[in-house]
Amino acid sequence: MIVRYNPRVWVKSLADAGVTCGGKAHNLARLIAAGLPVPDGFAIEATARAARDAIPDDVIADVVARAAKLGEVIARSSATIEDGETGAAAGVFESIVATGDVWDAIRAVWDSALAPLAVGYARGRVIALGVVVQRRVIGRRITVYTRAPDDGDGEVAWIQREGEPIERIARGSRATLLELALRAEVAIGAAGADVEIVDDGALWVVQARPIVRASIVRRPPPPMILAPLVVDGRRWRWDAAHNPAPLSPAQAGLVARVEAAGVAPWAMRVCGGYLYTTPRGEVAAVSPPRDAAELATRVAVIEARLAATLEGATGSLDDAIERYLAHYAIWANELAPLVAAAVRAHDPARLAAARPSRIRALLEAELDDDRLRAELGDLAPAWDVAVPTYAETWHVVRAAVLRARAMPAPRVESDASELERAAADLAERDDLWFYRAQAMVRRALVARTVALGIDPDDAGWIELDALAHAIDPIDGKNRAMAARAANARAAQWVMPIEATGSSMPTSATLCGIGIGPRVTGRVVRFDGLVVGVGDVVVCQTVTPGLAVVVIGCAAIVSESVHDGLLDHGVALARELGITCVVGCRDAWSRLANGTIVTVDGAAGSVEIVEIVDKLV
Repeated sequence: MIVRYNPRVWVKSLADAGVTCGGKAHNLARLIAAGLPVPDGFAIEATARAARDAIPDDVIADVVARAAKLGEVIARSSATIEDGETGAAAGVFESIVATGDVWDAIRAVWDSALAPLAVGYARGRVIALGVVVQRRVIGRRITVYTRAPDDGDGEVAWIQREGEPIERIARGSRATLLELALRAEVAIGAAGADVEIVDDGALWVVQARPIVRASIVRRPPPPMILAPLVVDGRRWRWDAAHNPAPLSPAQAGLVARVEAAGVAPWAMRVCGGYLYTTPRGEVAAVSPPRDAAELATRVAVIEARLAATLEGATGSLDDAIERYLAHYAIWANELAPLVAAAVRAHDPARLAAARPSRIRALLEAELDDDRLRAELGDLAPAWDVAVPTYAETWHVVRAAVLRARAMPAPRVESDASELERAAADLAERDDLWFYRAQAMVRRALVARTVALGIDPDDAGWIELDALAHAIDPIDGKNRAMAARAANARAAQWVMPIEATGSSMPTSATLCGIGIGPRVTGRVVRFDGLVVGVGDVVVCQTVTPGLAVVVIGCAAIVSESVHDGLLDHGVALARELGITCVVGCRDAWSRLANGTIVTVDGAAGSVEIVEIVDKLV
């Protein structure tokens, strides 16, 4: 199809930019109409992107000539899903300083709509991307939130000058910066605005967008949900380190089968979808290995038995569950205790730095897809058989490969002993064996749903007992829809660490500045890998890319004192409903993988609830 260029439609002066030019351009037009100081420029409509390879040379020359009249310019993204009431997309799309050909910069902005970051943020929405070409203003950046983002109904505004702490002032203040921002708030019709100003001796408003707040409100579960655990008399603890989200019906069914078989050294119970555990009795002590050779020998025996439980699976659901129980008994009673003993004998911090992550090493290696699938295909973002494995969502691994190879090499303890490196490796292989058993059951679940004529996307969302019978596809779909709705409701609950509702004693508290509700989860130190729902991601700095990768996590904690609450990465985290604490000194060095922490965005605190004794 040939798309004909019409300059009166596609290219507009910035003052005339409408909604078809994208959110940023349309808001800038509103600012100009209100008489605010906005750098000169023009806008290219989002529809022009579809005809990028059919645009005639003379039209390109016209655009280049327009840009030349402005002097040094910057090509800025202006997506239709950007800078609006329902989404700000802070930092998701590119803005390119045109150091050479301005048309190359425009094309680079268009290309950013295809990046994994943009696709992940869009979550299935169509990305129509316009471009603003604007005179570049070089000066000190100032961000003004006309209402504090954690208090939309309040009368406090935030001002942050580049490199300085946030200044909190009353909205009624006569400060010049605030008055300028309040005029921008009125111009774009927002109940609170995120306004970016550049000071080059004069004040220029370069962006204004509504403050987007997540609508998720978490609340305690109904008392009846926890009643069975409270009256039990034992000390039940939420398994938030491994299962921070409510389980699917199939995963809950597996838990019930393991519990009924009595093959685990701990008792398990699912309440409101959440997994709680308690020890069955005294756990037999396992002697730590004396050297790497002894550890390798002991592990080889256990792993051979684990592999035998998975070999020759028939693909039937009954066979998969029987093999799962045999696998679980070996994993929980032999491999996990050996891992704990091997890890406990060493400093966790040294172990974490003793060797690069096995998974990251695989992502960085030049492996073909078949080899990579064999190593990583059984993994999934969560330990739940309702969640597709990476073999089913291979594009996720491809994106992770690109991220891993772009990151700097991880720090490795040069003086780590052979035993320390072996113990760190075993701690990771322990989880891989569990994933393999989970993947075996998931394959059987998918095969069973297909055999019944049920949508394979519903595998895991129907009870195991129901799948054992010949239910019809309509019944299956209804069951899956009901289960997903119940799971979504349960995901809004704030579950107690203990069944009594009281939290564990806090052994340490780290402080920074933050935003968002109080949440609890396990620490995952971000190294380019996928994190799970409910995790607390600890990083050295927050970037917009990180915020999108960790959609669904409970919180983000950044050690960098240079991160600010008004920066793009933090703004995006807030939009996605993720609690965020930045400037949290020592977080990267003190918070190990698997540690259970409570992050309070309002207080800017990170409380260490439980320090794990194994790498997760």
